[in-house]
Amino acid sequence: MLRRSHPADARVVAHLDIDCFFAQVEELAHPEHAGQPLGVQNAEVASVNYEARRFGLFNRISVSEALRRCPHLVLIRGDNSENGMQKYRKKSLEVLRVIFRLLQNTTSVRDPAVNISFSSSSSSSS
Repeated sequence: MLRRSHPADARVVAHLDIDCFFAQVEELAHPEHAGQPLGVQNAEVASVNYEARRFGLFNRISVSEALRRCPHLVLIRGDNSENGMQKYRKKSLEVLRVIFRLLQNTTSVRDPAVNISFSSSSSSSS
């Protein structure tokens, strides 16, 4: 049970760390790679998914080191087009819309409650 010594001053801060965001965006764009170790490559491997982390990979690892640790790593070139990062900005806005929608469902200014639990309707790749 959460006890509040000063209810008027109490606040909850939820930090949402979308740790492998770029890799997740590319997984959505390339479902044929579901369940495979995947990295988003620019000059280095900017982001890796959780499957790749099982091989000791991490964000901002060099391409050569990533391929040494995981030779079957799927590398996808990041969005560096003329309007670079647009794909990622669009997905980021989608995430923010979900968060704002949750916040708008708050029914009380005095005791706001936001359900921040998430569930997956399908788990094709853990």
